[in-house]
Amino acid sequence: MGWNGKDFIDELTAKLGDTSNSFKNKTLEWTNEGIKEICARHDWSFLRVLGKKVLTADQATQDISLGQPSAPSVAVSSGGSLTADSTYNVLITFIESVSGIESVAGVASSDASPTGANLTIDLTSIPTSPDPLVTGRRIYLSKDSGDYYLSSTLSDNTTTTASITGDVTVGEVRDVLKPPLQHAIRKIDGNPFITDFRALSYIPLKQIIEQSWASNTSGDPDTWSQEQEEKLYLYPKPSSARTLEYYYFKIPNEITYSLTSLFPIPEWLKADLDRYVTWKGYEYRDRNGQESKFNNFEEMLKRSISEKGAPKSITAHVPDVVGDSDGFAIY
Repeated sequence: MGWNGKDFIDELTAKLGDTSNSFKNKTLEWTNEGIKEICARHDWSFLRVLGKKVLTADQATQDISLGQPSAPSVAVSSGGSLTADSTYNVLITFIESVSGIESVAGVASSDASPTGANLTIDLTSIPTSPDPLVTGRRIYLSKDSGDYYLSSTLSDNTTTTASITGDVTVGEVRDVLKPPLQHAIRKIDGNPFITDFRALSYIPLKQIIEQSWASNTSGDPDTWSQEQEEKLYLYPKPSSARTLEYYYFKIPNEITYSLTSLFPIPEWLKADLDRYVTWKGYEYRDRNGQESKFNNFEEMLKRSISEKGAPKSITAHVPDVVGDSDGFAIY
């Protein structure tokens, strides 16, 4: 079997004794849950990527995520094959070129209601990203308040107009992407640094805020802390639009039921994922042995982390403001 969404789902549903489309959809959900669970258990090297963000001048709190795209403008026009008298909404996401991550789902457009011969939706004011790594955007379509599904992809960060001429066709087992509902940054790794300048030093959030109360200092930041996974607090606040670089562990993308949907984890973790989905299948059917299936997953994942998980760099690892399993204090 290949290491893609369709082959894996077919293999697991056959193993669990139910190849119906409804069960395949549930297995797809469990598979994506399992991918996220495996990736959250360890700082896997294959999830560590370099991010860049152009800082906003005179602002202490900096959002280093790709940001949430604004809503495009929509209008109907002649032609196309959308469904007359249905109501459509559109949203945009940003695609970051280095690691292939996708931004959180953008703000939904106003309603577009094709009628008669006007069965095309024209998009204008499609948002562009100020992030230097964004080289593409995705357009998602919702019909009659249903789920959003991928309609098309723009392979640049400049185009601001497009047209949607037809409905999105979704297979009986979902083979089309949905937009992410959370940001891609799970955890910052090490100290961020200003491009061609210096690395910043970590200071706990409470301390850095107390330090910054004394003055309204701006300049080149030399210390940082973390307010949330995707929000950093810098001191002094940047006086110009410097570029911040940082390494982080990303939250993996989801897969779909498709031969072209490739897994965001290496194939040597396939057996771990198999055990997770098998446990969920036993739990769903309330079969005997579900506890042992769960224990099998736990034991194998621990072994995979021990044998193949890259050792953590002690010098680069810094505490975050929410604490973690290493016992760092919560501020």
